[in-house]
Amino acid sequence: MDNKEILLESMVFTPKWWTFLLQGLFAIIFGSIALLWAPLIVTFIALFIGILIILYSATIIIQGITGETGKTSSIILLILGVLGVLIGIYAISNLWAMWITLAYIIALWAFMSGFGDLWLALTHSEYSWYRILLAISGIIGIIVGFYIMIFPALGDIVIIQVVGIFAIASGLISIITGILMKGKLPEEVE
Repeated sequence: MDNKEILLESMVFTPKWWTFLLQGLFAIIFGSIALLWAPLIVTFIALFIGILIILYSATIIIQGITGETGKTSSIILLILGVLGVLIGIYAISNLWAMWITLAYIIALWAFMSGFGDLWLALTHSEYSWYRILLAISGIIGIIVGFYIMIFPALGDIVIIQVVGIFAIASGLISIITGILMKGKLPEEVE
């Protein structure tokens, strides 16, 4: 075998069938919650991230205070910590700014999920038709990611609900893929 064949062989990967079932169940549960309680989810996530920013920044301030007095690094830590606390307070008091940030995080998640499914579809060792389902799921994820990046100012509820619908659809595709894989894989792979 030459280096190219070794490299291609090392990139071929066959996941276990039950991991698709598990992934699908989690996606359906998440999607259902997103559809039912979208406003609560948006508010909770925005507040949680704002509080997390404040707590993290407070630890940076403590690191600056407990560091060696007069050192440039201690002064920089104090400045960064205070700026972080101010950003966290702004995030909590201005949920609109936090929502735009969350929209980009959701878009990143959709991209990662989409590219992951597409990668599995393109690199799976077996040429079965269920790879088409993975490719479809990947393409949908990439499209949702682009859509949210282009229109981040859409209503927060709508974006969470779109993500919920995407998660349910992706979950169903994952469950179908797992069931089809279980029927197609040899015993030693299961």
